[in-house]
Amino acid sequence: MTPFAVHRIDNPTAALIVLIVEVLLFSYFLVVNAVYLGTALVAFVRLPRLVRLLRADPLRDLTPASLPGVSVLVPAYNEERHILRTVESLLNQDYPNFEVIVVDDGSTDATVDVLIERYGLALSSEIHPIAIPAVPVRATYRSSSERRFRILVKDNGGKGDALNAGINVAGNRLIFACDGDSVYTKDALKKMVEPFVDDSKTVGVGSSIGVSNDCLLDYDPIVRKRLSKNWLVRFQVLDYLNAFLSSRVGWARCNALTIVSGASGLWRKDVLIEAGGFRTDTKWEDLEMTIRVHHMLRKKRRAYRIRYTPFSICWTDVPDRVTSLWNQRVGWHRHVSECMSLHRRLLFSRYAGVVGWVMLPYLMLAEWLSPLVVLFGLLFGLVAAYFGFLGYFSQVVLFALVLALGVLTSCCALLLDELTFDTYPLPDALRLLLCTFFVVLGFRPLVTLANLAGFWRWATRAPIGGHRDIVGPGSPPYDPLRS
Repeated sequence: MTPFAVHRIDNPTAALIVLIVEVLLFSYFLVVNAVYLGTALVAFVRLPRLVRLLRADPLRDLTPASLPGVSVLVPAYNEERHILRTVESLLNQDYPNFEVIVVDDGSTDATVDVLIERYGLALSSEIHPIAIPAVPVRATYRSSSERRFRILVKDNGGKGDALNAGINVAGNRLIFACDGDSVYTKDALKKMVEPFVDDSKTVGVGSSIGVSNDCLLDYDPIVRKRLSKNWLVRFQVLDYLNAFLSSRVGWARCNALTIVSGASGLWRKDVLIEAGGFRTDTKWEDLEMTIRVHHMLRKKRRAYRIRYTPFSICWTDVPDRVTSLWNQRVGWHRHVSECMSLHRRLLFSRYAGVVGWVMLPYLMLAEWLSPLVVLFGLLFGLVAAYFGFLGYFSQVVLFALVLALGVLTSCCALLLDELTFDTYPLPDALRLLLCTFFVVLGFRPLVTLANLAGFWRWATRAPIGGHRDIVGPGSPPYDPLRS
């Protein structure tokens, strides 16, 4: 019996094929997990020192005039329930030079009305320049009591289009892209601006995002952090810790961060304009914009950095029902598929560096093609075992290894959070530790199925918001530098 427990097969060709497939699948599994554990190791080394530095407030000795101005853009579509707390948390920023611009993207509820009533807004006869094409702004409202705040009202064009409309009127050098249903800590802008002050080559900064389900919120905004009783939410807490702490800290160290989250991302305005603004023909806009900036600046041979702050300066509710989670993850994987298609020329190009030679191949294997590999591996194992090519005991051993590594990665993320931020009290941390044993068995198979559905929707070019997209198999080549 081989190390992969391939039973004796009379046909040598069949035996060789089975062995090769087993070795390839096992190698794939080891490589993906090794890269993840490598980024987690970088996070373990760098994160404690970075957190101590930022908690010391490196901007404290700078004068307000020396800090760059920030335009906070809040795209909003039917956010009547959440928009007031979002805007309040942003207007309460402990930062001297910023403005808040809500871009109402054709809401059919009372999103605009509640803001007009709360802040005493009135129509303003402003003429806006157009640096990036966007659906025209129909009306602008200004506040007499809060001069840093205004609203743009336009017809629906999607989040990317709303951000482009906001960029056109933004009066500051930095653009902070937000969500209309999240809340932000008082030091959010300070934490995000610090990398720009620290390094003039910085063009974008992402941040960690916290799960706010069942937390006690106020305009502080987080009064008490507590773990939700909903197991689906708990699984997503671990998922977020895996993504934001164990993974992104390591990739940012290599200047290979591929996503600055759309809920909490700070960009240089001139770079966004140079890149042509956010796309409106993709499911989402954040991953594509981050990869496009890498693509554009590497092709132009310009020195730059896309940085990351590990603090959860943005807190948002995650889906608490399977149907909502399913729809979200289908959309996420569709967007990954779109980005891999759009930026395929960056893969292994002569100017791509670590982004095109390491990060994008990893994204392709570990994210984009992962559900196909899992599906193939499952079908292959079942068929091979049925015909007696594989031993059931060996498959159980391999499954136990998958489970153990899945638990290990979740435990690494949880330990990182406890060592650096101590987000949750000990009882909640122990509950999360218990969750690590069930993530691999329940949550990840569900996400894998949703990813398969997202891949299918991209492959079949299913409509986005009623419009057929232009991204997918057979699409014309995309050049981010074309005029």
